[in-house]
Formats: sequence, structure tokens, C-alpha cells
Amino acid sequence: MPIYNQHYMKPGQIHDPVALAGAGPILQVEVNLPQALINLLSSQNKPIPASSPGFALIDTGASRTCVDSLVLSNLGISPIGVVTMGTAGGSTTCQLFPSKLSFPVINLV
Repeated sequence: MPIYNQHYMKPGQIHDPVALAGAGPILQVEVNLPQALINLLSSQNKPIPASSPGFALIDTGASRTCVDSLVLSNLGISPIGVVTMGTAGGSTTCQLFPSKLSFPVINLV
């Protein structure tokens, strides 16, 4: 299993353990089209959008991965279904999208 250490620093390179409480356990992520969709667009000579970089909040208790809808919209990904998700506010229905997540810092796709 890959191990990733993230250090939160104050100016002057001083460790800031309080910063973790403010930011949460995050990891750099890139959201991209799934390979099958990249292959389809390539075969149709259509442009392939660049991946969308950002940060992922690590939730070890989650059963699904949530991505901001604007990221998926900018990539041109269409929903393929709906799922029911449990949230702190109760159950809700969300659209389901195919995508590929990469974590470049730890070379994990």
C-alpha cells in the first residue's frame, strides 16, 4: 500500500499541526475521462479535454467518490445513471458519472 506524508507548514518551515484540522486530510487528485471514452473520442477525431486537477478530501468511511459537478461538466462527461447516497442530511439521489481519478503525488490511478 502506498504511503503518503503531507506536512502542513507555517511560514519559515515550522510544522503547523492545527492546519490539518482546518484543511482536513487532503491529497492532490486529477479527474479525467475514462479510457473507453478517450478511445471513442480519439476514433472520432474529437478533442480530448485535459484532466482537471484539484484536491480530494480523504473520507475513509465513504462508499462512493463525489466530484464537483462543474469538473465533470467541463470534461464533457454525461451521466450514466443515478444512485442513492447517504449524507449527514439524510439520503439523496445523485447522478452517476464514469471517470478516472489519478493521484499524481503517489503515482496511483
